[in-house]
Amino acid sequence: MKGLPVKTPKVSLLKSYTREYLAITKYYMTGLIGR
Repeated sequence: MKGLPVKTPKVSLLKSYTREYLAITKYYMTGLIGR
């Protein structure tokens, strides 16, 4: 984790993680419904 600053705000980290999780979940749900 060299690229990240030492003091990365946990809130922004959590938000970006949540956004990724929701995007992946939405992608899988759409794929399942599409079949």
